[in-house]
Amino acid sequence: MWSAPTAAADGDAAALTLSIVDKSQLQELFTETEAAQKKKKALLSKEKESAKSACVLDNSRARNIEILLRAVKVSPAEIVKAIGALDSDALDYESLCRLGPQWPTVDEAAAVQSKVDRAEKSAAKPTPKSLAELVVSAQGDGSGTAKKQHGTGANHGLSVAEDFVYQLTCCSAVPRLPAKLQVAIFRAEFPAKVSTLGGWITTVTTACEQVRGSTRFSTLLQVVLALGNTLNALGGAATARSSTACGFRLSSLPMLANTKSFDGNTSLLQILVRKLDEKQPEILDVADDMAEIGAAAALDVKDIFAEVNELSAKLATVREELARARDEAEKELEQLGKQNADAEADQHEADEEDKENRTDSMPSQPSPASGAEKQTAAGTGVAQSFCTALRNHKKVTKLSGLVPEIGGLQRS
Repeated sequence: MWSAPTAAADGDAAALTLSIVDKSQLQELFTETEAAQKKKKALLSKEKESAKSACVLDNSRARNIEILLRAVKVSPAEIVKAIGALDSDALDYESLCRLGPQWPTVDEAAAVQSKVDRAEKSAAKPTPKSLAELVVSAQGDGSGTAKKQHGTGANHGLSVAEDFVYQLTCCSAVPRLPAKLQVAIFRAEFPAKVSTLGGWITTVTTACEQVRGSTRFSTLLQVVLALGNTLNALGGAATARSSTACGFRLSSLPMLANTKSFDGNTSLLQILVRKLDEKQPEILDVADDMAEIGAAAALDVKDIFAEVNELSAKLATVREELARARDEAEKELEQLGKQNADAEADQHEADEEDKENRTDSMPSQPSPASGAEKQTAAGTGVAQSFCTALRNHKKVTKLSGLVPEIGGLQRS
């Protein structure tokens, strides 16, 4: 190791050193002027603003995301937390439905991640320094340790919309967040959908029971059948095979109004109504027996079946997510058991160390405090792991609550 010459050293060497080292020349070549430093800072600031303004998302897409965030009034990090915990207080049904169409795509996530990678790589690249700064950096703060240069740029220069994409996809700690969003939406809309669907089913079922239980409607159908057989018998041998029909399709009832006499002034329906009014007028009040028939006729059975099939498909998604959540909870509980066993082993080891230390004749006994610290740290780790497992168990419980309700709907 070389050191500077002492005062007793040769004076010729010191004079030679002073003649070689030109302070003004070194300052001009290796030290930045104040104007140059300001210019560099302005250039770096301009580059950062330019990088931030160069949004990798489409303008309309970014604008829609910003509108969404203003509407839900929840930060992206809180959105991730609320969806992961199925917290309906933090995100209501309307907010969840707004999130669905604006969820980031795979391409958007890749583009934002690429921008973040570039920003981190640029932040890690060292900037040119003056000679004086290099010397100070190498010498450190006087303690013999050189200072490390840490890059900032915690937000990576992302816009509001890009940060939304980054938080929900690239840095989310919640697994299968899109699937959990669909579960949260289904959980929020389930009571209303079941109520509406149950009302439709009740209306159609009641109308069918009223039709099948109406005595007047049954009598009316018998009269229509007799009227049709009589008319067929008058047609001669060509219609002899159908003159003694045992029944008819309900869809053929409108034909009563379309079957006209030869003069075109009287229909078969008019004749039926006149005869019933003369012989059994109470049959004409058949509509009183079927109060729900109008509401049921306004419903389409195909729509009801489509709604049931949609609920069944979403229920299958919920069951899959429930199974995965249970597996994750079991793994965390298993990990908790291992941590508990490790903590007990550490505590046992600490106790053994305490016993050994108590047998020594040393005046000070730091070992009990050391053992207590280890026991406290182990207990704290177990408590934190147990709290995490309980939170996941609550998620599983929330998902499990949907299955019995939907199962009852399917049985009905």
